[in-house]
Amino acid sequence: MVMPARLIRLVLAVSVIAVAAIPAAGRAQAEDDFSVLPNRYAGLPGESVAIEFKSLKDAPFVDRCSAVVEDGSGLEVECANGPSKVPTATIEVPDQPPGPVVVSWTLWRGYYQIGKAAALDPKPLTGSFELTVLAVEVKVVPTVPEQGKPFSVVFQGQPDGLRIASCTVRDASCDDAKATLSLGEDRTLIWGATYEWDRRGGTDSGDARGRLPVHVVPPPPEFDVRPATATAVPGWPFVVTFASLTTGVTVKTCGLTLPAKADCGGSRVAVVMISPKTPIGSTIKVSWFLNWSSTRPEDDPRQVEGSFEVPVAAKRPRFIANVQPDRAEPDEEVTVTLEPVDPEVRIEGCYGFFPHGDLGSCQRSADRWFARAKVPADALPGATLVRWTAGALTPGGAAVADDGVLPFEVLPRSRTRPTRPTEPTRPTEPTEPTQPVQPTQPVQPTQPVQPTQPVQPTGPEPRPVFVAVTDPEAAEPGRAVSVTIEALTAGTGITGCHAAFAGTGGSVCEQSGARWTATVAVPEDAAAGDLPLLWHVTAGAAEGGGSVSYRVLSRGTPAPADFAIELDPAQVKAGERVTVTHRAYDEGVTITGCSAAYSPGGAPAACHDTGQGWAADVEVPGDAPAGIGRLLWHVSYDRVAPSTADGEVGMPVLAPRVEERSWPAKLWDYLRKGGIALAGFAALIAWRLAGPAIRRRWKQFRDERVEPLPDHSIRLVRPRGAPRVALAEPDGPPVPVLRLTLRRGVPRIRVHQEFR
Repeated sequence: MVMPARLIRLVLAVSVIAVAAIPAAGRAQAEDDFSVLPNRYAGLPGESVAIEFKSLKDAPFVDRCSAVVEDGSGLEVECANGPSKVPTATIEVPDQPPGPVVVSWTLWRGYYQIGKAAALDPKPLTGSFELTVLAVEVKVVPTVPEQGKPFSVVFQGQPDGLRIASCTVRDASCDDAKATLSLGEDRTLIWGATYEWDRRGGTDSGDARGRLPVHVVPPPPEFDVRPATATAVPGWPFVVTFASLTTGVTVKTCGLTLPAKADCGGSRVAVVMISPKTPIGSTIKVSWFLNWSSTRPEDDPRQVEGSFEVPVAAKRPRFIANVQPDRAEPDEEVTVTLEPVDPEVRIEGCYGFFPHGDLGSCQRSADRWFARAKVPADALPGATLVRWTAGALTPGGAAVADDGVLPFEVLPRSRTRPTRPTEPTRPTEPTEPTQPVQPTQPVQPTQPVQPTQPVQPTGPEPRPVFVAVTDPEAAEPGRAVSVTIEALTAGTGITGCHAAFAGTGGSVCEQSGARWTATVAVPEDAAAGDLPLLWHVTAGAAEGGGSVSYRVLSRGTPAPADFAIELDPAQVKAGERVTVTHRAYDEGVTITGCSAAYSPGGAPAACHDTGQGWAADVEVPGDAPAGIGRLLWHVSYDRVAPSTADGEVGMPVLAPRVEERSWPAKLWDYLRKGGIALAGFAALIAWRLAGPAIRRRWKQFRDERVEPLPDHSIRLVRPRGAPRVALAEPDGPPVPVLRLTLRRGVPRIRVHQEFR
């Protein structure tokens, strides 16, 4: 098609005018001709921001463009063709603290010319917009969590207004931008989150991912600081044991303060003495401290302190404990004999032990229940406690349990004392007992005491309880020992039993009336010490069994001389007397003298032979507190050679009985007390009203007695003027003339105080 010449001339004219007008038109119409549009106005560091430069008209067009973040780096990004062939400059959100930054852009324009190359505007357009740097903060609360304990991973957006839409940590979803989990060791957690940022005209969103190293520390060390008793007794020691419950943590030093300081011994046991004057019913404060060391690198050992509020109380015991001897050296053995206060109660099991010492299980002999307890090898000289715990059955079959303590004195080690084995000698090939091994830790007094011979129930009936009675209590190798099995529960009929020393075949029981007895011999090769004596019993469908730590004596060595202490009555009140009878368990022991005394404050009482034993009449002090009193005894005896023995008994002391008064007597007491108070109140009011008058009258009476007030006064008055001279003697000296004038006294006027 051929364009008319006239039209060609018009187009050329317009083109010349347009080229001449490029600078002015570009400056004026820049905002209307182009758009600079980022795809987001906020983002996390490292996220991309695409800035599109578009021409809104056919002319002019975008020739070149660039963008730069004004963060001081000076890195300018040139445009490239985007997905829609739109010039685009792609920048990254800078890695800097959350907040706004400025992004500057530059645009060069061009104009198309018909038949010619495009004309370029030498002066670019420039501008800027604000870009907000976002941040997702992930932190652990607490900062250093403990192993195995829950902790939180908290997500928080910066700056304010950045919302966390969702998050996950180690496959655990979040709730309100928080995830809860626990770790047993150090670990790096992988987390993810999505965010939203509201702005004018829209919302920017994105996601974030990262790693969070978490360092966990072991829990703080735990310590067991435990009093041996829940209450304190006046005049008795108060014992506290210290132990670490955390692996790698060791108690180095410890002690108590009341008010004097008492350090722990090697077994971590501290002892303070309670003043004998401490009143029953009061509460004392016992302070404690401990220092510890640790192999854990995170620990910072420091002194730990605390205190106990201990009530001072009197306890009425169910059992009487006899400890022989009442003092011993470390590693020496003492015997704890238990006897119920009520003779109808039958013991089924008991233990005796020292704090942090080995548990001594009770043994039943023909005469008594007793346990052997050894003083701990690291016990410090001074006061400590012997603990015991027992379980029994009442005549009605009800189970009862009780525990208690007795003061004990640890003696310093004697250098001349012969060496004793630290552990009892066992046979070369022991047979494992059929019952579980007893724990080495002391039984807590708050727990019910289990019998030493557990029996598994076989039906709904109450489980039968059996005990094994050994006679004698100790024997040499080759000696015969009788083992009698008794049923403590009523209605239980034994149908058979068996007993044997460890490593031997044993013997079957023979019935003699209601008694089932097996006779076994101590093995000839048994060494001195404790040897397991196993027994088993059947009672119809029920069965039971257990073991006894039987004491094997050295050949030619007699058993220690132990003594029974009987109290009559079994419990007394303060100020009363008790008969203390001493009797030897071994018939070959002859008592030659003895004495007993209540401690503290009691006078020793010598014994006398009654034919049934040696008895002492002991008086309990009138101020002895109710509860468990300490009765010390001493025995002189003769067996192979003259010797002595000492021990102590926990004697029940009852509180004084308060007599009930009749209601007329109580009414008279109230009236008498009320009358005295009323009379005192009336006397106070009367003195308040009449007191001033009485005091005035008394003062007046006292003054009148000292200097009575006359009804007249006599005064010597010199006459006025020159002295008179007698005419008969004109030359005589002047002579004064005395004149007596009677003047009535002026009456005294007294005004009462209330009118002044």
